[in-house]
Amino acid sequence: MAQKSEGAMGPDGIKRSQTAHKMILEVFDETFKPECGHKVIDYLRSITTNVAAGPEVSDAHLRHLEGQRYIVGLINKWHETAIKERRG
Repeated sequence: MAQKSEGAMGPDGIKRSQTAHKMILEVFDETFKPECGHKVIDYLRSITTNVAAGPEVSDAHLRHLEGQRYIVGLINKWHETAIKERRG
């Protein structure tokens, strides 16, 4: 009987097959490896994680901003994980 691959847990908390996990890592690595990719990540951080919301923002605005921050955080974590994998 063939043994099933256990899979790998991604930074997003989703367990995928080793093949799917590796494919996602490779895509993030290739997309954000060049200088342009780093500039995109820096831009996304500048409009999300580096923004301080004051007391004047609505609950809806804050929820929207936190959702954006979560996605940028995931992009960054996938990218960091891909770099670690590449370096071995």
